[in-house]
Amino acid sequence: MRKALIYFSIALGLLFNSCQKSNIYHPDREPKNEDWFEPTPHGMVYIQRASFKIGPASDEVSQIQNPTKTVSNEAFWMDDTEITNNEYRQFVYWVRDSIARKLLGQTYTDFVIAESPDGTPLDNPTINWEEKIEWNDRDFQMAMDELYIPEEEQFLFRKEVDTRVLIYDYYWVDYKQAASRRNSFDFATQKYNGSIINKDGEIVPIENRSTFLMHESVPIYPDTLCWIRDFAYTYNEPFTLKYF
Repeated sequence: MRKALIYFSIALGLLFNSCQKSNIYHPDREPKNEDWFEPTPHGMVYIQRASFKIGPASDEVSQIQNPTKTVSNEAFWMDDTEITNNEYRQFVYWVRDSIARKLLGQTYTDFVIAESPDGTPLDNPTINWEEKIEWNDRDFQMAMDELYIPEEEQFLFRKEVDTRVLIYDYYWVDYKQAASRRNSFDFATQKYNGSIINKDGEIVPIENRSTFLMHESVPIYPDTLCWIRDFAYTYNEPFTLKYF
């Protein structure tokens, strides 16, 4: 009988102790997990902000006497697998064609889909990828004028695509700020509380769910002069392009 009382006392103590633990849900308690991040996009890895040195090594013999310098890169998402030049070329062409079709759609309705299959008008028309672009057609070129290098900047009057306008737009939901308790939806007022910090570092009030939707624009065509700046330019000297 005495052993049974001892066992009962131990079990009661363990039960009381478990009830005192902090894993019980408290509706007014803010989560303490400060290491929560945006979910990793499918097929991508997160590259931390870092710096590296660029230039000739100390034991490298080079005709170009340029000092080694430190270059910093901001954090970014990157594909977890390598791609070929041909695959990246296809992506560049995809961005170019999407911009071209949007411009053509302002003049030729065949390049946009304005209705659903059942005939319902769409608030945001989508691109029609089936329609063929006649790149040499003068009328098409006039409709896509914003896609080409301005006439005053052309070399030998060649009509070329302006790579500076090849901008890739993408959107994502900022789950970290959306999950914050201070930004929760108030059912009494039917409004969101709090505010968020947008990608420009500005504090903006939460108007509706779309406030958590972030927008980013990224130039996708490489700067073809980066090698000249990184390797052929020396500090405290006027820039000159050297030929060997």
